Amino acid sequence: MAENPIGDGWNLDDEFSRITRDQFIKQVTGPAHWLFCAQTLRRSGQILWDVYKKEFPTPVISFPKPLDRSMGAHAQGLLGLAIENLLKGLIVWNSPEIASSSRLVEDGEFPRELGIHNLQVLAKRAQVIAQSDSSTAYLDRISDCVIWMGRFVVPKNSAKMEDSEFRDEDFEKGLVFYRLVEAMVVQAAKLRWESPSPNELSS
Repeated sequence: MAENPIGDGWNLDDEFSRITRDQFIKQVTGPAHWLFCAQTLRRSGQILWDVYKKEFPTPVISFPKPLDRSMGAHAQGLLGLAIENLLKGLIVWNSPEIASSSRLVEDGEFPRELGIHNLQVLAKRAQVIAQSDSSTAYLDRISDCVIWMGRFVVPKNSAKMEDSEFRDEDFEKGLVFYRLVEAMVVQAAKLRWESPSPNELSS
């Protein structure tokens, strides 16, 4: 019988599981992965918003034009998801214990602390201070949009219907906050690249 050149203890299934686990850890703990995802979502939202503005040049996304309202709300929702990804990228950078390699290996699951969509809570955990009361209000409203957008045709609470209407300046306000947080995540990604963890150096 030919000798196994890799070694008797080597197992293909185990090796595949290890590689999959390592990729899982790198993508959760690396700010750059959150940044790339956020940039894709932001760009998608911008494209949709530009189409909305061109085809439906009305000041408010509201009834009785459901397509008008839906397109604008989805553009806002994509921007909200982009902001959410940026904030979570900062959280794993500022609070590495939340997504530590040992914890991810042990649990094999996504950190519960990162499973929320409340942008106001995430901003506090990411140590990002809203620039004004209007920014705080925007984060609250866009959080609701992120939660229901794409899952339901309307917000889950009728009291939120009015808050689901966004004006042109809301998208611009979101972009200002997005760019603020994006710059912070870009810096974190650069620092991570310049000073990789021992696990990354050995992989």
